[in-house]
Amino acid sequence: MTAQEIFNTVYAHLLKQNARAQRANGMCAYLSPEGNRCAVGCLFTEEEYVPAMEGDDPLGLQHRGLLPDRLVPHRLLLEDLQAIHDGSPPPEWPRRLTGLARAHNLEVPT
Repeated sequence: MTAQEIFNTVYAHLLKQNARAQRANGMCAYLSPEGNRCAVGCLFTEEEYVPAMEGDDPLGLQHRGLLPDRLVPHRLLLEDLQAIHDGSPPPEWPRRLTGLARAHNLEVPT
């Protein structure tokens, strides 16, 4: 996947879902019990996702060999996308994603 493909996928996913992926304790999750996925979780296939990923950031996943190889070159972008999901309420996501696109020299999908 290219950085632009990752951004397009996450952008569309977050704006459609319009809700955080959270566990019962309120912590963000790659895959919530309700089936919501975070900014990074939406990039994992069913085969790639394992519950052991929960509670770790992309760098931690990479160190543990759980970040899919196709995503490793884009780890910094993933961390920035995850920070938007985890640190901003959904109404702020469009603005924050637009700023992130500029920072990473990416196009905002139309």
